[in-house]
Amino acid sequence: VAGMTRISDREGVMQYDDLVFYEHIRFVEPDFFDMFDFPLAKGTAKMQAPTDIWLADHIAQKYFGQQEAVGKTVEITLEGEKRSYTV
Repeated sequence: VAGMTRISDREGVMQYDDLVFYEHIRFVEPDFFDMFDFPLAKGTAKMQAPTDIWLADHIAQKYFGQQEAVGKTVEITLEGEKRSYTV
């Protein structure tokens, strides 16, 4: 085994300003992008903090439209606990 990473799929509520939607959310460990090659439209695959989040293009457009998503903060509520994440 050359390496391993954990992936956790969850369902939760994501909010940005007045936009609130129920979303499928996938949590991964920081080394995920070292092991798998996904093209990123913006930003970097390196996590700067445990509260960093990457969004699929269609999710970024859903919440931010034509605005730049990188650097914005979204709120995610899982099992009644709300936390802030930075795109």
